[in-house]
Amino acid sequence: MAAVQRTDFQPDRRGDLALVSITLREGQNREIRRLFARVGIKVRSLERVAVVTLRLGRLPSGHTRALRAEEVLALKRAVNLG
Repeated sequence: MAAVQRTDFQPDRRGDLALVSITLREGQNREIRRLFARVGIKVRSLERVAVVTLRLGRLPSGHTRALRAEEVLALKRAVNLG
């Protein structure tokens, strides 16, 4: 199941450009690209902003950070390990 919300729309040189927010409960490989392709829309780029309870925030691309104890606990709860 997915929740979709258009958050911005603007024309550009290559055609119309829309910024869309999609929330997936469980995603498959390239699922978002395939869903949009079915209705004739090409996805130019994707950005993951959260996984389960973890939010990306301002973490630069390619960087990592240590998880806080409460984040580890929340992840364990999400998969029924804690």
